[in-house]
Amino acid sequence: MCETECLRSSRKIFVVCFPPLDGAPSEDSLVTAPVTTPPVPHLDPFVRELLDDPVFHNSSALAKNNATHRPPGELLRILGKIDSRPWSFNKLAVQQIRRELEESTHTRELLVLTQQNTQPNTSIGFAHRNNKFYIPESLHKYQPQEMPFANASYKECSIVGNSGILVNSGCGQRIDQAEFVIRFNFPPVLTKFMKDSGIRTHLFTCNADIVNTKFGHLKKSRWVSTFKNYVSVYKYYRSSVLTFPFMTPGKSKKILLDLQKILSDRNVPNKVFLNNPEHRRNMFDFWARRGLEERSLTSGFYMISAALSFCERVRVFGFWPFDRDRRASPLQYHHYGGNLRDKGADNPWHRMDREFYQLVQLHARGIIELVTKPCS
Repeated sequence: MCETECLRSSRKIFVVCFPPLDGAPSEDSLVTAPVTTPPVPHLDPFVRELLDDPVFHNSSALAKNNATHRPPGELLRILGKIDSRPWSFNKLAVQQIRRELEESTHTRELLVLTQQNTQPNTSIGFAHRNNKFYIPESLHKYQPQEMPFANASYKECSIVGNSGILVNSGCGQRIDQAEFVIRFNFPPVLTKFMKDSGIRTHLFTCNADIVNTKFGHLKKSRWVSTFKNYVSVYKYYRSSVLTFPFMTPGKSKKILLDLQKILSDRNVPNKVFLNNPEHRRNMFDFWARRGLEERSLTSGFYMISAALSFCERVRVFGFWPFDRDRRASPLQYHHYGGNLRDKGADNPWHRMDREFYQLVQLHARGIIELVTKPCS
């Protein structure tokens, strides 16, 4: 039986939906700035040496416009160094970045559009365009009075990507031990995958393309029954839905706004929340100041960053943007198989490999645990 259950009080279960970004940048517009880390005081000499490694500053793998599909030897060397001694969370480093993130991004106030942080009959800016979107009273009334989990604090969170590196990893038990589990892009959470990817979920993301595939061809009168079926089959049950309709102007936002209205009007227990694009811009600026200057952050990197505001310990599984593992064995694209392959590392809006280098730095500093080897 699935152990997923609705967390009470401020500890809610969320589903996150992102629309696709409209348009594609030119090759000349792609940012090639190396990922850097600002000076951090009181670092262990071992960690300082790792962070000073040229791989994080002048790496050819990072400087290329074309995404890197195989793990560079220089990166494997760094991961091997990190593994050469026992790893543990650095409480002071976690507290420092949580404070910096909250001061810059205000996750606890702005992650979700609310009646408290957004006024009716006003306009909000999109996350990646200068255009504005008007919030009429008819839309404003569906938003929560205040942030749904402003005071949430989880001891441990598992952030679970969909990479094929999870296959035969035996990480399911470690994933399920967390108090809060986040997944991405509406993945099938089934018993047959439980040993490697776990069975519990409290938050998962899906983009507008996935919502359109599952609901777009149906009459809206069938959305509720179809939604309930997916939630039951994929073992998400009484989850809430956090959508990202305000990334860029375009038609993709409509289906996400419709989903909120329809489920609310039919009193479906799964609440639908809208992301506040101001928070998305804040998060983009936060990491741009630290050298990660992409056109957009992936949903995975974005949610790891947000989780640092409400999780004491963040463990990351299934994040590996390469087609071979650390032993050079080939990997399937998604751990659950299938032929579906999104743009992934080739998405012109972001670079999963450059984000991964930033995750490795956070792992080296003891801020997140980045699991890239089998758990058993």
